[in-house]
Amino acid sequence: MNMKKLLLGSILISASIFASSIEDYDIFIPEVDLGSSVIYSSTGFQTTVRDVASNPTIIVSKDIERRHYKTVDEILKDIPAVNIQYQMGMPIVDMRGQGNQAKTNVQVLIDGIPSNSLDISMVSSSINTMSVDRIERIEVIPGGGAVLYGSGTSGGVLNIITKRQTGPRASAGYSYGNYQGSKYDVSAGYTLGQLDIDLAYTKNDIKGYRRYSEENSDFFQGVLTYHINDDHKIAFKYSNYSSEKELPGSLSREQVRRNRRQSGKSQPWNTDVWSIDREEFVLDYTGRLTDSLELSVSAFHQTTDMNYKSFSATYGPGTNFSTVNMTANFDDEKQGIRAKLKYTYGDESSLVFGVDYIDNHLDRNMLNRISGSTAAGPMTVLNDIVVDTDIKLDKKTISAFILNTYKYNNWEFIQGFRYERADYNIFRSSYTTTNIRGVMTMPPMTIPMSSGITGTEIKSKKDMNNFAVELAANYLYSDTGNVYFKYERGFTSPAPALLTNRYDSNDMSVPAAMRGEYYLNDLSSETYNSFEIGLKDYIGSTQLNAAIFYTQTDDEIRSSGHTASQSEIINYNLDKTRRFGFELSSSQYLGKFTFTENYSYIDAKVKKGEDRGHKLSGNRIAYVPQHKLSFGVLYEFNERFNLGGDVVYSGGTYLTASNEGGKVNSHTVANIKANFKATNSLNIYAGVNNIFDRKYSDYVSYSVSSQEYSYDPAAERNYYVGFKFQF
Repeated sequence: MNMKKLLLGSILISASIFASSIEDYDIFIPEVDLGSSVIYSSTGFQTTVRDVASNPTIIVSKDIERRHYKTVDEILKDIPAVNIQYQMGMPIVDMRGQGNQAKTNVQVLIDGIPSNSLDISMVSSSINTMSVDRIERIEVIPGGGAVLYGSGTSGGVLNIITKRQTGPRASAGYSYGNYQGSKYDVSAGYTLGQLDIDLAYTKNDIKGYRRYSEENSDFFQGVLTYHINDDHKIAFKYSNYSSEKELPGSLSREQVRRNRRQSGKSQPWNTDVWSIDREEFVLDYTGRLTDSLELSVSAFHQTTDMNYKSFSATYGPGTNFSTVNMTANFDDEKQGIRAKLKYTYGDESSLVFGVDYIDNHLDRNMLNRISGSTAAGPMTVLNDIVVDTDIKLDKKTISAFILNTYKYNNWEFIQGFRYERADYNIFRSSYTTTNIRGVMTMPPMTIPMSSGITGTEIKSKKDMNNFAVELAANYLYSDTGNVYFKYERGFTSPAPALLTNRYDSNDMSVPAAMRGEYYLNDLSSETYNSFEIGLKDYIGSTQLNAAIFYTQTDDEIRSSGHTASQSEIINYNLDKTRRFGFELSSSQYLGKFTFTENYSYIDAKVKKGEDRGHKLSGNRIAYVPQHKLSFGVLYEFNERFNLGGDVVYSGGTYLTASNEGGKVNSHTVANIKANFKATNSLNIYAGVNNIFDRKYSDYVSYSVSSQEYSYDPAAERNYYVGFKFQF
């Protein structure tokens, strides 16, 4: 808590300085302020920030280059409204306290195209499949967006917008970090008449903090933009990302104490390997049809192929051993079209009509082989069990929306409505092959003990209809500031895999023929009602954003995954949850100094509901830090050299729905960075992360049955250096 007090004190001190004696300083006013900066994700068209009834954070390419980020999750960690979770080494974006529901309740877009995976069991959104060198801006809108984007926006919307450049250009860069490995990037572009050509390639060769933590990835993007005339253009984008990643297993508390950099491969021995290949084609048209009509159409096709391999082995005395070998293949294919028409009327009032169609298909095959040898007197028992699971899932959504913004003097009144229909096709099969036998050496003999094949298949079709509503009032009280109130009713339609449950194979109360079998459930869409009040302004040299929100969710979708002792899987609706909080951020510009302060508070808890007969009412929602604070400073020595640093505090989180295991993993991390522009073309940079060498974890889990913690330790103090040359 001392660090929280320090950072909060810094915010108050900065505010008092500016309120009392701002005239004593040589003030530098940046070119961009709330009155002229723009955002694209709030309506799908360019809109000034003060005309938005939300509390967005916008990170532009200049900020990314100045801070030398390597991956998208590094960028998002510095945003106070965003909490990054990790599952199997993959980042999950959380906003406004979604916790374990973040994968379905935060929409991640790339150039306005949804990138969330249809599979939510092991796969997260693909934010790190994008090279940071190709990012023009990242727009983060916490809380809502259901009218414009549909299902899964109660946490908010994240839109990564890539670069679309013109004119002759080229760049090359290299960086190295002791826990980040090497990164190479090159890009080039040229303009031929009305055609812009833009090509870029990035390669990462990462050697991670822990042993056997490695990743090799390649990213390529090509963009062709044809300017039909001043009012119309068409663009084609192709991108491909491929990677091979090896992940060490989680560590026990004792293993972390002994050596937090170890792989966890001693006893038991285990390793996880991911390979990913993601390909995307996008065709965009934007045009001004008349002085009052603008049209935007995007057609897209995405394929993401992922392969996961996991092997673990435990060896005991004598001939005793057991191995678990699992492979999983995920083939996610998504295609669709999004069209929006904006009609401007009256005194800058506007009406946006839109239709969306998305067809998402997933094939998932999992092969799990468990083998072992156990000494039983004069006999050795050998077992070989193979579980083959095949899943084919389809979710097609078609929707239409209307969003009206009516301006009257200094007031803006916003009304929006969306209707969405989702059609599901579900196929799931699971077959188990068992071969257990006893082997004796004296006399030589093999005794069959159990063998055979058991399994089941299930097919189903289902449809769901949902709607969203937005009502907001925005008062523009100055040329730069606004205060707003917003109400939103939104929804999350379930992922197809969640529409089936599985009986526990060891539950004697279930008929023998049904144990371990899947069956259809009656899962409903979750709905939420959200209220938000906010303020944005630029006063003198200070930029200020503030928002207070309250969200109540009915029928929140939860899943009770299987454990070592239970194979039962239950997907269910939790009666009622509540999330309340506020977000504060400010920036000051004092001569050569730039200061930033941010604080977010979230109180997320279950109001009513239970899991397998255990009441959860009053419990905190797992993996939601209640506090997050940051303080940053940048000093510009001259136009060629700057030095900056930041301190980020993240509060501890509960790890289970029952809140057993307590709140853990609060941490404070400080970083410094320097940037030197050696020539007009050459930029050299360096930095040190976690300069105070704090020990914390990227991910911590807790087993209620064994009452043990598992850790994925984060990197200790580390450095990086690099350069970028622009022609």
